[in-house]
Amino acid sequence: MLGDVLRQGKNEKLEVLRLQYNDLDSKGIKSLADAQDKLPKLRRIELNGNKFNEDDISVEQLKEVLHDRREKFGPPLEEGKHDDWGMDELDELEEESEEEEEELEEEEEKKEKELEEADEAEEANVPQEESKAVDDLAEMLGKTSI
Repeated sequence: MLGDVLRQGKNEKLEVLRLQYNDLDSKGIKSLADAQDKLPKLRRIELNGNKFNEDDISVEQLKEVLHDRREKFGPPLEEGKHDDWGMDELDELEEESEEEEEELEEEEEKKEKELEEADEAEEANVPQEESKAVDDLAEMLGKTSI
């Protein structure tokens, strides 16, 4: 949900996101990565202690974007000084359990099935409902002329 809100583009001044230990999974991280273009001032994101793999492609995308922004807009990095740019260390990540992964897969399959059913229903040839009032009006209009 956070990623959906951030993608709306109403938080352009946001500079730091502190999301440690929030049970964010790979789906949540992907949503954040997808929202980064709506957060032009974002310079720091803290994600340690969540439930995703450090090698997740979305994590790499976020790191790359934050690195590029630091190169463009940040002050020169001084050795030994704390840096307020980029991503925190991801040394306390929890891996998603097999059960959580299965739940995510089941949710995705359910959503895909619902979409397929909706598409089929939309494409189905459905007969028009008969309406006496509409038929009477059509008959009356058929008798008119100019």
